[in-house]
Amino acid sequence: MRTKSNNRNLNIELARFVGAIGILWFHAQAPGDFIGYAALQTFTALTIYFSLVSGEKLKLGEFIFNRFNRIVLPWIAWSIVYAFGLIIIKAIEGKALNFFEPWMLLTGPAIHLWFLPYAFCCSILMKVFNDIVNLKSGNNTILIMAILTVGALASLIAFNISKFSIPTPYIQWLAVLPSTITGLALYFVRNNRKLLALLFYVQVPICFIALLFGSGLILQYYVGIAVIALCFLLPDIKFSQSGTLSNLALGIYLIHPAVIWVISKSLGEFSSNLIIAVVATLFSTAIIYFLKRISFLKGLV
Repeated sequence: MRTKSNNRNLNIELARFVGAIGILWFHAQAPGDFIGYAALQTFTALTIYFSLVSGEKLKLGEFIFNRFNRIVLPWIAWSIVYAFGLIIIKAIEGKALNFFEPWMLLTGPAIHLWFLPYAFCCSILMKVFNDIVNLKSGNNTILIMAILTVGALASLIAFNISKFSIPTPYIQWLAVLPSTITGLALYFVRNNRKLLALLFYVQVPICFIALLFGSGLILQYYVGIAVIALCFLLPDIKFSQSGTLSNLALGIYLIHPAVIWVISKSLGEFSSNLIIAVVATLFSTAIIYFLKRISFLKGLV
């Protein structure tokens, strides 16, 4: 179902929420976490896609201001939250407050926050690229899709070659660069079912090949992107809360490491990774839902 006001695909809205939960599942090391990490590729591609959709009528300056409010301000706020959390934990444990690492200048005090400055910079770059190209014809679309596909494959190969020698957070950036490029490609072909179908059917054999040769990241990438293409192609799920859940996705991503930590400490040896993942999913979703209802906080989650 698409609303008349914004014509947004509710399958894609739901996929964004599921992507955030998949990342939580991976960090909780629950059963199926390997495939669950494919959700990071889905989450990244949809972050770029939604940034472009929401900003397609904005000038570049307006777009940057919009992304700053939506991404950078939450990054600053949550960096402060996690910094205070680390200080409190260190104080309780009686350890020295020496948790700072050089990579934190680009990520913040919690490693998973690397995604926000990355998403901010890449969304601007993709917006600039989109404005320059300003696609008008199907032939141009196919050409650009070919270029983007080559770029995605090249970055996958680069990651597999150098993944053991690149420091944080550059290794994380390189790992999601393919899905970043694909997010732009999805924006270009979002109304072309033939190209979306081609995008999906190309993923399937590559997933099997990656599985046979044991290339984890390539398998995760193509599973994540195939899910998105399938969401575009299938009839919309008649679930009116898809948009609401989608709006919770970023907040769930931001809060989930803290929730997992608290739950694992609370349950201790009486819990399993599966139980932690399930409880963390419920608590993270509920917390962000209620924080969204507080006017001065809703823009930070």
